Amino acid sequence: MNWKDVTGFGWRSGVVLGALLGFQEGFLSTTVTSGSSTGVPLTSIPKLIQVFFTPIFSEAVGWGLFLGLLALLLYLVFGRRYPLFRDEDRFVPFFTGLATMLVGTVYLFFMFNPTLKLHLLLNPSKLFFNLRLIFAGLFIGLAMGLLAGRLRRAPWASKLKALLVAFGLWAILLTPPLLWVNRVYLKYDFNARFFLILGAFGVGLLLLTWATWRFLYPRYQAGWRRSFLTRHQLTLVLLLLTCCTFLPMAAKKAEFSMATIETTAEKDLNVILISVDTLRADRLSVSDPQGPQTPNLDRVARDGVIFHSMQANSPWTLPSLCTIHTSMYPTGHGVTSMQDRLDDLRVTLAERLSEAGLMTGAVVSNGWLLEAFGAHQGFRFYDHMKHRLRTQYWTANLWFRFLRSIFPDTTARQDTSNSRMHVDYALDFLEANKDSNFFFWLHVIDPHEPYIARGQWAEGAGQTYKSTRIPPRNSGMVVGYRKGIMLEEVDRLHVEDLYNREVEFTDRQLGRFLDRVAELGLLDNTMIIFTADHGEEFWEHHDVSHGHTFFSEVVRVPMVIRLPDGFPVARSEIDTQVRLVDVAPTVLDFLGLPALDLAEGQSLLPLIRGEEEPLDRPAFYESMIYYRDLKGYCDGEFKYVLDEDTGDDQLYNMVADPREQVNIAEVDLERRLAMKGVLMDHLSQQRTLYEMLDKSDGKAELDEETRAHLRALGYMQ
Repeated sequence: MNWKDVTGFGWRSGVVLGALLGFQEGFLSTTVTSGSSTGVPLTSIPKLIQVFFTPIFSEAVGWGLFLGLLALLLYLVFGRRYPLFRDEDRFVPFFTGLATMLVGTVYLFFMFNPTLKLHLLLNPSKLFFNLRLIFAGLFIGLAMGLLAGRLRRAPWASKLKALLVAFGLWAILLTPPLLWVNRVYLKYDFNARFFLILGAFGVGLLLLTWATWRFLYPRYQAGWRRSFLTRHQLTLVLLLLTCCTFLPMAAKKAEFSMATIETTAEKDLNVILISVDTLRADRLSVSDPQGPQTPNLDRVARDGVIFHSMQANSPWTLPSLCTIHTSMYPTGHGVTSMQDRLDDLRVTLAERLSEAGLMTGAVVSNGWLLEAFGAHQGFRFYDHMKHRLRTQYWTANLWFRFLRSIFPDTTARQDTSNSRMHVDYALDFLEANKDSNFFFWLHVIDPHEPYIARGQWAEGAGQTYKSTRIPPRNSGMVVGYRKGIMLEEVDRLHVEDLYNREVEFTDRQLGRFLDRVAELGLLDNTMIIFTADHGEEFWEHHDVSHGHTFFSEVVRVPMVIRLPDGFPVARSEIDTQVRLVDVAPTVLDFLGLPALDLAEGQSLLPLIRGEEEPLDRPAFYESMIYYRDLKGYCDGEFKYVLDEDTGDDQLYNMVADPREQVNIAEVDLERRLAMKGVLMDHLSQQRTLYEMLDKSDGKAELDEETRAHLRALGYMQ
């Protein structure tokens, strides 16, 4: 073997291995991202083919070039000394095993460490896990090398290779149409028709493989072996096809747009709902000038109406956002634990607006908003950042991800908790639908733990922090700091400073979005609602994070409504207690549409217009994620919290003791019993409502990747 033979074999090995990896990625991209009727819309066969073939060609080219260069390097260094490189029967198994081991090990590392944080590879706590990955790669490579050696000496090896090539080509060509049929006509319903079509696909694949082999193999043996598509020609073909699969991305706006639909809403109006994960009400500078500076959100507040006492009805994401979209309390809509999903029979705001003819779209993050949990219901376009990471960055190729690890700003852009990327795709939606009636939901997650100092906000982060218990620019998972046992006051201040920097970064990114809304002239007919799903505690009550209490730092969230010019506004600041359960009725009232049948909330527009007395609305709190099973009730003046497991309760005077430091449950027994009675009546009504509604088992089926995503946010162990 000379250097050309060695390089050519390395190139061909890389092409085959890369194509296999790309096929897997393409299959996952076109099934998971469109796994529901409202997933990332692969609206046509060309779009589906583009998403399916991009990873196949890009991985084939990337690995082909890499392994070809690796083989050439090995030959130049060792070829003259060792006969291994001159004996084809010995070199082929050796390099097949080496290439498979290398690709398998790197691929496993990327699967379990997708952002390629190199320091984690040497982390003592991860050492055993990383060693297992390495040994898995070694085992796979050894097995493939032995198999290559055995097959090479077999008399039927060339026929088997030809059959596998024919089978692989037809499998790649036929899979996209099969996926499209399954998605468009079968709706991923695994019934008899599905298995009939699958069986027909299998039979057709085998027949086409056999016919191709019968036609091509004799001609290949007769002289096509050297003349038909040399490795250099194959390189050019693959590069050309790779470029062709990326070209449609230039026209990605088509993926956001829908055919014009006649709307039944009274006016030519739009609604934009912006929710920020884990944002406290006191972290907007319009509320606290000494806190994080949020000029863009302050601008919305100055132009709109700010509610200073908006109450989240749950202290964690999934039930709280389901409450926003259904106007039902968690016990009523049924999402009260990490295993629950929003039942398909619960009518959401997006479903009602979609029926009315509005284009409904969402760009969201946080693992609780994956389709498995049901929050996507009613959205014609539903883009979870986890899908984006998989379909555009994970599949692009391994080398792009490696470059991403070298350039931190690029790495940040691909982080699913980075609102810069959220806003980029939200702007695409606006551009594509600026001439339509739409309801758009943007949910960003930056302030959620871990708190990371990004971009210019990384400058100066941790400069005055001298301890080594917490990294200077990344808080890690603060749920590990429960009760503050591990931390001193200086550590806690550093953690909170990182959170504040996340809030400022989020404000900057949302400012880009709001500026574009204004540039497109959408402010004239668009209502903008800005809020959060819950807040965050920083040891005000000897604990940290969220999901475990109903104290104000966790359940009081920002709320700003900006109405189009010309809408009557009597009050620009409202101190009246309102609830997230009021959001959906407000949107429907604005659009002139009837309320949801089971809505528990009331529109906020009468308060804004001055048509309703500013009386506190009763707020109920439900659905814990950590510790005890707490339920709560606040009438605006007093807050009552009951532990249903132990019977322990708390009562706070929210006027005299807004920081909730003094439990007066044993002092004001009459009020305690009265508020407990109101709370128990509410819970009884909600449980009766839930039992009356027809429902499925209401449990989310989570794959391991979704579980890993939730573990990364600190929700699962």
